[in-house]
Amino acid sequence: MESQKIKLYKRRDFSQKISITIDYIRENFAGLIKAMLIIIIPFGLLYALVMSSFFGAFGEMVQNPNQNPVMSTGAFAGIGMSYLVMIISMLVAYALIIASIYTYIKEKDQGNVYQPVELIKRSAGKVPGIIGLLILTGLVSLIGMLLFILPGIYLAVALSIAIPVYVFEGVSVGAAFTKSFKLINGKWWSTFGLLFITGLIAGVISYIFAIPMYILMFGEMFANQEALVSNPESVYEIFTSWYSSLSMALVMVGSFCTYMIPMIALSFQYFNLSERKEGTGLKQQIQDFENL
Repeated sequence: MESQKIKLYKRRDFSQKISITIDYIRENFAGLIKAMLIIIIPFGLLYALVMSSFFGAFGEMVQNPNQNPVMSTGAFAGIGMSYLVMIISMLVAYALIIASIYTYIKEKDQGNVYQPVELIKRSAGKVPGIIGLLILTGLVSLIGMLLFILPGIYLAVALSIAIPVYVFEGVSVGAAFTKSFKLINGKWWSTFGLLFITGLIAGVISYIFAIPMYILMFGEMFANQEALVSNPESVYEIFTSWYSSLSMALVMVGSFCTYMIPMIALSFQYFNLSERKEGTGLKQQIQDFENL
């Protein structure tokens, strides 16, 4: 890829979108990963702590089935609430990551490069709208799945462009939701293929971060196999150890980091569709020429 500035709004075929995604990540990895880690690490640690508490409470109930049911119910109610808080926190983290990545792309194209903390601050205003779109898209896709699986898949892919529209065009949530269908018309399969391939790449890479967790857990099981044979329920203790919690946090951090691959690919699909159907890049060139 040439070293000059990457042109965003441009018609690209499938292979070119994969290539530009890889090139963009390679050239901007440092700027993107710093902001992502600031967001992800605290939430990854929260996830590990909640999961460790969950396994601890569950293991205690399994090993002591005759304990006071009121105490058991109260313990799980507390864990359930913590788990709910974690889910909400992860949704916020996911939205902030999306906002940060797309804001980075948008601002850099305009010649602005911000430090990670400043980038996150500038992205925060988009978080409520992105959360709204994530929930709306999820609900619509779920309804489609319940009616019949294929409509749910179609809607999920068709609405995948809504968030890039929302961030890059600065329109309302409703306008982004509606325009996503307009842009995706006739390009559903290419969008599906792009999401599938980049999602697969991200999934494979994310497994690398899970290797330490599997090594630690299977190693611990092998070292304590006699105790596990006599008391199988003690396996839950493995999931509550400090090294297990750290390895689960690493898995969460790695998974969120690899999300940038399909996210950036989706942004280039948006640029591609916007140029094909609205000539956005050409309009910008004409405007720049008139301003000379």
